[in-house]
Amino acid sequence: MAAVRTVIFAQMVDDPSSVPEEFPTAEAQDRERERLFRLLEELVKWENTANEELLEAARREIPAGWPRRRRPGHGPEPASAPDERGWRVARVAPGRGVVPGRG
Repeated sequence: MAAVRTVIFAQMVDDPSSVPEEFPTAEAQDRERERLFRLLEELVKWENTANEELLEAARREIPAGWPRRRRPGHGPEPASAPDERGWRVARVAPGRGVVPGRG
């Protein structure tokens, strides 16, 4: 469970190099990357499965990237109206596929 949670967390957090306006130098990007790696190293430990302080730190990191994904050209656009099956389809940048979702 700890390893799965860590993998999912890593997928939901941006690499600092993808946010040059927040981390403009290689040094700033490296510092932020190291901070995130330290968090990952703690999340993957089985004994931290119920560490609420650590889990809360991870929870705070995830929404930090969402506003960046809402910029034009970053991540899905708002979902379409439901189609005849009741599915909503989020449109993404060309060549990046679609993300289907229910109702």
